[in-house]
Amino acid sequence: MKMNKALLIVEPTKDAFARFASVLKHPNRAKYKGYTIISFPSFKTLGKVIIGARLELLSIIRIQKPSSIQELARMVERDFKNVHSVM
Repeated sequence: MKMNKALLIVEPTKDAFARFASVLKHPNRAKYKGYTIISFPSFKTLGKVIIGARLELLSIIRIQKPSSIQELARMVERDFKNVHSVM
């Protein structure tokens, strides 16, 4: 499984759009180059998206580095379909 770096940010929508516009204008000066940035307008929204099941899977992916979703499902002893739908 390919590992990507992600950065979760809680910021107002206008700030997210401003950062996006800045990266489009000056891609070489991007502050978080090489990261996938996921922006949320509030901690409440972040909490709805990053539920306990996802957080557990993300932690296992980071630590044990499974090579596929099927391998991840075996590691957490869950059905492949359930793990795939959460991810």
